[in-house]
Amino acid sequence: PVLAAEGQTVVRTFGIGRMPCKDFLAKPDNQFQGDVWTLGYWTALNVVGAKGSHTVGDHAQAEEIVADVKKACAAEPSAPLYGVIDHVYERFQKDGK
Repeated sequence: PVLAAEGQTVVRTFGIGRMPCKDFLAKPDNQFQGDVWTLGYWTALNVVGAKGSHTVGDHAQAEEIVADVKKACAAEPSAPLYGVIDHVYERFQKDGK
């Protein structure tokens, strides 16, 4: 079983979303898969309203979302892709994008 540190939640992810950012950014094929995964995960967050909203990214194009995730990944190469997407999603939500 996967154990989380105290105060952390265990999240079961599938596919490239569980990879560290450095692996996502390493190869064009990984980037394509990661881009698709990013938009699918983002959509799922909006569908379930997990972060209190259903329209985060409404004032942005998909390309802007993906570019921001890649930029954040480059800054945090050991972070899992899904975690970086969460942070970018929360920033977009805060900024009203």
